[in-house]
Amino acid sequence: MQHEFPPELPQRRRRRRSCLPAVVVFLLSISAIVLLAVQLWPAAQRWQLELRHPLRYEELIFRYSEEHDLDPFLVMGVIQAESSFRPTAVSPMGATGLMQIMPATGEWLAGRMGVSFTETDLMHPAYNVRMGTYYLRLLIDMFGHVDTALAAYNAGMGNVSTWLADEQYSHDGETLHTIPFTETREYVERVNRFMEIYRELYG
Repeated sequence: MQHEFPPELPQRRRRRRSCLPAVVVFLLSISAIVLLAVQLWPAAQRWQLELRHPLRYEELIFRYSEEHDLDPFLVMGVIQAESSFRPTAVSPMGATGLMQIMPATGEWLAGRMGVSFTETDLMHPAYNVRMGTYYLRLLIDMFGHVDTALAAYNAGMGNVSTWLADEQYSHDGETLHTIPFTETREYVERVNRFMEIYRELYG
């Protein structure tokens, strides 16, 4: 007696065989997408870093950093920490411009530099960066260490001088092993972190 296969059985087998190329194409497509994502990931990370850490006024930064013998990436770190590169930024305390200079400090610096001064001058990028780099150089020369100078830039020369004279904060009277102000301690850490990011991105 002859057995007849149901007509749908061969059709099922044919459908299974025809699905195999589609599965292969799908897997190859997924592999290609994954490989492309892996290759593009570093570029995407860099793009995100550049988005969060923009670089503007590059010519001014390099010009005045060279004039005052400063690492330009340190200056970039200060500007990012202070104003995120916004020239019209004004803090609640009144610090103004890219490098967030207090008007009283600006007037004092202008006298030392032999330049005119108005508070609105601090919003002009060239004026602000020139004055801010002059001030940063002055603090580094005064205190001898970049981190100590950064602490003074944030908390003031008087506070840092007081801390250096206190063994609770300085073992040698020249460097700070402890910065008592949380804001200033985090500020110094932030500037150093930004400095290295800018060096990596734009160095």
